[in-house]
Amino acid sequence: MERLYRSTNSYADRLTAEELAWIDVDLGLNDHVLGLARAHHQIIITGNPGDGKTHLIERLRPALEAAGAVVLTDANELSDDSILTHWRDCDRDRRAMVLAINEWPLFVLRRHPLAVDFEPLKAALRQVQQAVSYGREPVKEVEGPVRVLDLSMRNVLAAPITLGVIARLTDDRFYTSLSPTDPAVVNREALRHPQVRERIALMLAEVARRGHHATMRQLVGFVAFLIAGGATAAVRLASQGSHRYHYAQLAFEGGVGPLFDAVREVFDPAAVTHPRRDTELWQGTTKAEEWIDGLRPPAIQPMPADGRDNEYRALKRRFFFEHRDGRSLLDLLPSDERSFDRLVTEGNGAGGGVVRQLLLAINRFYEPDCPDSDRERLVLWQSHRFDVRAPSTFLSLHEVHHGRFEVDPPKLAPWVDEWLPDEQRLVRTFALTATDEYGVAVASLLVDRALYLTLSEARWGLGRTSWSRSATRRITRFVDSVHNSVGPSKTEVVDVRIRNVEKNIEARFEIQRHPARYRL
Repeated sequence: MERLYRSTNSYADRLTAEELAWIDVDLGLNDHVLGLARAHHQIIITGNPGDGKTHLIERLRPALEAAGAVVLTDANELSDDSILTHWRDCDRDRRAMVLAINEWPLFVLRRHPLAVDFEPLKAALRQVQQAVSYGREPVKEVEGPVRVLDLSMRNVLAAPITLGVIARLTDDRFYTSLSPTDPAVVNREALRHPQVRERIALMLAEVARRGHHATMRQLVGFVAFLIAGGATAAVRLASQGSHRYHYAQLAFEGGVGPLFDAVREVFDPAAVTHPRRDTELWQGTTKAEEWIDGLRPPAIQPMPADGRDNEYRALKRRFFFEHRDGRSLLDLLPSDERSFDRLVTEGNGAGGGVVRQLLLAINRFYEPDCPDSDRERLVLWQSHRFDVRAPSTFLSLHEVHHGRFEVDPPKLAPWVDEWLPDEQRLVRTFALTATDEYGVAVASLLVDRALYLTLSEARWGLGRTSWSRSATRRITRFVDSVHNSVGPSKTEVVDVRIRNVEKNIEARFEIQRHPARYRL
């Protein structure tokens, strides 16, 4: 277990075939990849480092080679010239190929002389770029022998995968020589309890919904740390009597890595206030039958003052995993999070006022105290930029009615549908799309969770100072695109608004076209 947690760089090239089998969790890809190889496809397995590309191929290598496939396990060990030479040979001979390559190096390949007019590479890049789409137009079906499996689209924190990893790492083979009093043995028994496994899966699913992309390497390391704490048996045994190596503490303290950071940021039970249960835990009045071990924990209140905080924090974390009502803590998370989840799955179906709320939020980015009636339209504020700094003064000539906007949830391309199971899908963005008078899309704003939460704050009047530079650029570019789609006004008199967003001052006047003059 300590080795699985510490091996942060790689598993597949450090573990034996037998050890790989011990921690392998079938994610539904094995049969699909073998089927493609037997049909002589060129299979590109891409994604981020740690997504499990090498692990998948090494587990299947004997069967792939038996099917006649050329297996290129790690593109990092090959030159671009070698990769493209192998690929072109397989394409010419109609031979199956399996290539594991990170996404960025895959795109870099197109710069190589051997990539000129090489259609299979173009097909692979198109499949990466068009894997997710928005709007009504369907994505063109995949053609030719190339199939891309982008493992970065796979949510490895989905409950079935998390439960599969826990089942693997709590197997008897890992615990044959440990003392029964070792905290790792105690943790292992706890993780085998259905309720504890369920709560861990719920917690990690919440982390995924908040936008964290975890790799299989990180998930395996996280579960291994919950059991062994990254320490030797001697160190764990010496800590008996403390909470240090209890799995409910290890989930939030001591672990190093992006997934541990994300868990601490998203959900720590000790930081979630419960209106009733907090008092019961403090006074020791919970019911014994509500805990998985049938024992009521002692009250925190009578303990020495200097140790109460640590004891309460440990108990509150244990409450989440081991108390019948522990999962209710997740229901106390901000409602904006749930609203975003509905939007990315339902689009406009999430509620008739969704578009109006988003338009009001964007309008209040420019004008924090604008009235609620401004939800009926988008005011197109424009600016002239002399440098990369955000402008302070904006000019508005046009407004667009809310009926010209819609919320589009993401759609996966057909080739993604072929290999990505429903339970492993996690959409992280939706699109606010502007259309012209004929219903044709003219501009689109991709809204991820961070931008949505920023817009929610703006809708409540929390002004421009809370916006990141990235959010500001995305909003202003969207408004610019919508403005460019609006034709020139045909009226004789044009209403003009000019606003300084830093000083929150505004002036309004009219311009007469013929003869040209201001009407102040």
